[in-house]
Amino acid sequence: MQEAKLHKPHRSADQWRALLRRFEHGDLTAEAFCREESISRTSLNRWRRKLLAEDISQDFVELQPAAAHDSEKWTLELDLPGGARLRIRS
Repeated sequence: MQEAKLHKPHRSADQWRALLRRFEHGDLTAEAFCREESISRTSLNRWRRKLLAEDISQDFVELQPAAAHDSEKWTLELDLPGGARLRIRS
């Protein structure tokens, strides 16, 4: 005798974002939240990682130096938190 498979609703990325916001702003443990929302802990963690990676990649901006002659040198300096400084020279 075959067991009946439970129908799992397909959620869009926006629905997962809303679900994760509720989790992050709530006071339930991950286990309790997953049980209440009828989702697996694996799905919760997978979507957290996926959406975080997407959000981080959207925060980057590609920088390109202005056109320079071969004889010109350029320097890029970034002052970072904690007093660190990153210097890149050509």
